[in-house]
Amino acid sequence: MPVEANKTMRVFAIMGSNPNMFPSMYHLVSRMSAGAAVVRFACKYPPDLTDIGSADVEHIHVPDSKGFLSRIPLLRTNFINLLVTAVRFKPDLIIAQESYVLVAIVYKILAAPFRRTKVAGFFYDYTDAGTSTRLIGVLAKFISTYIDVCPMRLKWRQDAWPLLRASQFVMRLSPPRSAGVNITVNEHPSVVYVASPNVLTKMDPSRLSKFISRLCDRGIKVHWYLSGGETLTPDLDQLATAKSMASSDNFAVFPAIPKSALAAVLARYDAGLFWAPLSDNRGNKSFFISAASNKIGEYLAAGLIIAHTGNPGLSYLPDDVCAPFDPTDPEAGADHVAAALSDRAEIKRKRQVAFRYHLDEMNFEAQADPVFRHLMNRREVIEGAGAHRFRSKGSCL
Repeated sequence: MPVEANKTMRVFAIMGSNPNMFPSMYHLVSRMSAGAAVVRFACKYPPDLTDIGSADVEHIHVPDSKGFLSRIPLLRTNFINLLVTAVRFKPDLIIAQESYVLVAIVYKILAAPFRRTKVAGFFYDYTDAGTSTRLIGVLAKFISTYIDVCPMRLKWRQDAWPLLRASQFVMRLSPPRSAGVNITVNEHPSVVYVASPNVLTKMDPSRLSKFISRLCDRGIKVHWYLSGGETLTPDLDQLATAKSMASSDNFAVFPAIPKSALAAVLARYDAGLFWAPLSDNRGNKSFFISAASNKIGEYLAAGLIIAHTGNPGLSYLPDDVCAPFDPTDPEAGADHVAAALSDRAEIKRKRQVAFRYHLDEMNFEAQADPVFRHLMNRREVIEGAGAHRFRSKGSCL
């Protein structure tokens, strides 16, 4: 008997990012497919350009539109192909990321006005300037479930979209619960920085350069791992920027790390650096303030202390897993981090607390569980009524 015959829910997931760079949504639909859902996962990146996957999820490669179509919100993400796929699949739930929520809303309005198809929007970035974002805001009443990665961003969205009446969840970016890491304190303190080139290029690199150089002068080893972008292919501009940060034997630049190997590599270090200074306003200020980044969850999963710039969005982190500093004076900030990493016994204690925090709270399973239960439990099969007739069970909030 086919696997689909035993499943009672159809889920169509649409993602614009590479799952390597934004794995939380992919993990969510993979978990749904392992339960009672048939999942079709449409993405503009084919599976061979990712290093995560699930045998239970059917991948559909839907590349971006090209040329003048890329300028039209409803066509720039190959809107028609996605809509046709949805019409043929007849999903009970569409989970869409960012601008792709428009596909789900249009399907619900035009192709399935009499079906109880639900729309779940998965948002990981905050912008209120784009045409797609404004259109979604106007049609926000058709969104059944809204998922964001940070309470601050959720509040911004609530203010920007007064028509949003969806069940709302915060699902912080975090990897699956780790089976364990070997927390061994280095003979000399070390910090790892996993680059965020798209943000860094919009900032003043001289401040970060002063910070890193000062850390190296204080005897801290700083290893910069390039961001792999979407294909783990090195970017020459990014490489040049990284190498220009410092000239010290304590500083080194390394290639990008595949997601599958990330935790093991990061666990060799003592602290992870999150550099997003609020004092630099040339980039995405909402990113600096909220600091909703995969890096935080990845650092904690490796049992690293989080050295960060005091972003309000990171105020939820326990003091025992952090080494915050003021980035407005990069050299003084580096001295503060160096002092925080001077006690070997304290480093080990903090690293153990960080990993325990990952196991207890900052893991995908813990963050996604309320969302998963809500999406899966709001529908149940009416006995004897067929495989795709459901009644609402209400929210699990």
